[in-house]
Amino acid sequence: MTEQNQAPIAEENHEAFLARRAEKRRGRAHRARHEGDTPLNLIAMIDMMTTIMFFLIFTAVLSETSTLEVTSAKAPSAAAGAPSDDNAVKVPKVTIYISSDGFRILDQTNNPDFATKFAGPIERCGGGAADGTKATICPRPDLADSEPLVSRLDYASLYNQLVKIRLEPTWFEGFGKDGNNVVMIGADQEVPFEAIVKTIDTARFFLAPDGKTAPGAPSAASDVSAFLLGDGKSPGPDALQKSKFAVKPAAADPKKTERFELFPFASLVAARPSGG
Repeated sequence: MTEQNQAPIAEENHEAFLARRAEKRRGRAHRARHEGDTPLNLIAMIDMMTTIMFFLIFTAVLSETSTLEVTSAKAPSAAAGAPSDDNAVKVPKVTIYISSDGFRILDQTNNPDFATKFAGPIERCGGGAADGTKATICPRPDLADSEPLVSRLDYASLYNQLVKIRLEPTWFEGFGKDGNNVVMIGADQEVPFEAIVKTIDTARFFLAPDGKTAPGAPSAASDVSAFLLGDGKSPGPDALQKSKFAVKPAAADPKKTERFELFPFASLVAARPSGG
């Protein structure tokens, strides 16, 4: 066979080869579409499920924390047959509500003596009766309203007011019983969580105001002014930083120290009273 006869045959074979390859590709694509041979891409699905799982865990923890109410199993109750002498003096259930205009300190038992002495605005904030329209402790006067709320809240004055409440002779011994040294904390929605944490920390322990002199063990006969920051009326912004915890030798090991408890436990409540 001559070269002239071979060329058309080679060209024809090449075109037939390309046609067969194209037909095979079309066949494979058809089978993949109709026989389910295309592998599933699970990466996107796994990413989505992981994101949903963490979202559900995160929101579930927040929901439980925001509705948690701590109640001591040892707290006295009239239904349990508490002695009549315990009912003679009701121990206040101290509640601190935080809002943009400061701290409100209230008593859930509505003790009139508490309302008169401790719930009304302090002297720096104008004084007067506790009618719910004014905060017990207004924000710090040295900071503008444009500053963050967590910085403007007057934690030093809050501490002083809690010390006066805790050392009130009328109910000092009652506060020392199990379940009575709990402070309830509530806040408006705009209050940052950091402010709530700082409020709880402020209420936990007695302080030595100057950071050096131990004021002694708190008692019904204690000199309240020994535990107060500043002059007791308007402590400076650095009063808390200068103070230290009031301590005593630990019972188990005298070489160690223990702090004197003010209101060491906190219970979160849902919202401010409507009167505020």
